[in-house]
Amino acid sequence: MVVKSKLFYGWIIVGIVFLIMFVSYAVRDAFPLFYVPILDEFGRSRAETALITSISFLVYGFSSAISGAFLDRFGPKKTFTLGAIIMGIGLIGCSQARELWQIFIFWGVVFSLGMSAVGWVPCNALVSNWFTKKRATAVGIAQAGGRESFLLAPVTQSLILSLGWRNTYLVQAAIAVILIILFAQFLKPSPKNVVLSPNNGDEYKGMRGSKGSRGDRLIINQEWAAIDWTLIRAIRTSRFWFLLVASFSNATGFGIVMAHQVAFVVDLGFTAMFASFLLLIFGILSLVGRLSAFISDIVGREISYTIACTGITIGFLMLVLAKDPSSSWMLYVFAVFYGLFSGLTGPTMVASEADIFLGQHLGAIIGFINIGFGLGNAVGSWFGGYIYDTFGSYFIAFVTSMVMMALACISMWVASPRKVRVARLK
Repeated sequence: MVVKSKLFYGWIIVGIVFLIMFVSYAVRDAFPLFYVPILDEFGRSRAETALITSISFLVYGFSSAISGAFLDRFGPKKTFTLGAIIMGIGLIGCSQARELWQIFIFWGVVFSLGMSAVGWVPCNALVSNWFTKKRATAVGIAQAGGRESFLLAPVTQSLILSLGWRNTYLVQAAIAVILIILFAQFLKPSPKNVVLSPNNGDEYKGMRGSKGSRGDRLIINQEWAAIDWTLIRAIRTSRFWFLLVASFSNATGFGIVMAHQVAFVVDLGFTAMFASFLLLIFGILSLVGRLSAFISDIVGREISYTIACTGITIGFLMLVLAKDPSSSWMLYVFAVFYGLFSGLTGPTMVASEADIFLGQHLGAIIGFINIGFGLGNAVGSWFGGYIYDTFGSYFIAFVTSMVMMALACISMWVASPRKVRVARLK
């Protein structure tokens, strides 16, 4: 279908992806709210129950490589539609679970398979394929949908309290499947599927660094950029593996905190509703952070990532220092810093991956790197529960989160996307 518009269709893609990420991540990121009632109902240890999240991220991470390749070959409509249907099956299965192992299967495996087809990899690869000079800005706006989903945390908590966690899963299933399939019908895989007007074609010009184009002038390493990057070729480079390490390290710190922050806050003597409002603050500030991703297009990927990792570490430090209900101000500081700066890491990471490995196989490459994200979250979620069960405290776990952020930062500098393409917004 040919579409003529004065508005560059890439920005329409950004808007649609924003909505898809809002819906899908509103479901996935609500799991910490389900974690406490699931603990109460099945009476298992925190480490064992947290394995649900670990398995979920493992499946999500490894299947992301398949989702990226599926997107490259079959396009966004089929990819997102299939993903939404599988997500719905997983959520309905969770609502009917009578044993904990059934949640392991329906949430940890089935839902996560569907989520990988509508989540991070296909969304970011799709947007990255549409933009050159404003890549981090566009990706940041699209990703903001995933963080704005936390605005629904109090709503989800209210549904759990009024309908029960099982019926809340049914509500999520109905909303997610219908909306994602609807939104997917308006997605186009690349600018080849639309007619670019003189006013909007400049954004896409130079995507492959054609001679004389603005995209060409932003390339530092012409020989590297000229390579037709396939997944096999990318895997053979050290840059690929340092990006994967950065993804793994960041996700490990994220997984430790994300899976256990509600339980930690309740342990301090606060209510689950207070914890949900901290998630709300996190979501709002994360939205701001992603909308601030244009910073990465100005100062460069490494500096932007360093700023983000430093801010996140300050947030984690607040958790280490918080001891009792009198520490509520520390929890607010944590939510603000963690939300704001974690929002900046995602767009910067994706823009770095696209800067280095831009091409028609970008979805598969981002998908494989996202295995690091899945592994990191899986390890972090389990590790946080294990530390608590062993020592009765999250202190060691939260300190580990800080160390992992430092490792992620170092890995980004070694990957050095600035040596392939220079980031310039103007």
